[in-house]
Amino acid sequence: MCYANSKLLLMMFCGELQRRLRAAGSTIDCMSAHPGISSTDIFRKQDKSKPSANVLDLLGNNVLARIQPPERGCHSMLYAATEPALTGEWPNVYNSMAAVTLA
Repeated sequence: MCYANSKLLLMMFCGELQRRLRAAGSTIDCMSAHPGISSTDIFRKQDKSKPSANVLDLLGNNVLARIQPPERGCHSMLYAATEPALTGEWPNVYNSMAAVTLA
């Protein structure tokens, strides 16, 4: 739950920063981007006494084989940073090169 809350806080910060930039007359856009789930060692390196560390055991290798490789995890951030048609209008999050509007 802490991880999810920290991501929500980052999106809220991004929205507030965008609001303040616009109020100050700036043309800078501030956007949030989510990399999705990537096949990394993040869970393997955790303390095995924590429930989240056992996620690999629950998912199994067949599920992990279908998750995107780490190299692809950066695509949504690169898209948000380089696509000229995107704007920082809140509340948008860019995930897998598509805009997701938060309601």
